[in-house]
Amino acid sequence: MHRTLHNQDFREMSEDYNFEYQKELTSKLDNLEEDFDQNTLNEIVLWKVNRYAPFSNDIISLINSINPNDTKLNKEIE
Repeated sequence: MHRTLHNQDFREMSEDYNFEYQKELTSKLDNLEEDFDQNTLNEIVLWKVNRYAPFSNDIISLINSINPNDTKLNKEIE
């Protein structure tokens, strides 16, 4: 049975604060000092469901180098 706030014996425990996933994003969110924006809220939601997908700057650059008007995949882009 899952522990939820609706359980009468629910208590916050120290291990509730030990997150063994998304370590880089966990650290980023733990140290956040600025106001929330849409991007930050999206990161929090994706962190919570463990679905955040980090991409390197190189991958983002490659994705952005694709011409949106191209109709064929350029297999030489690496």
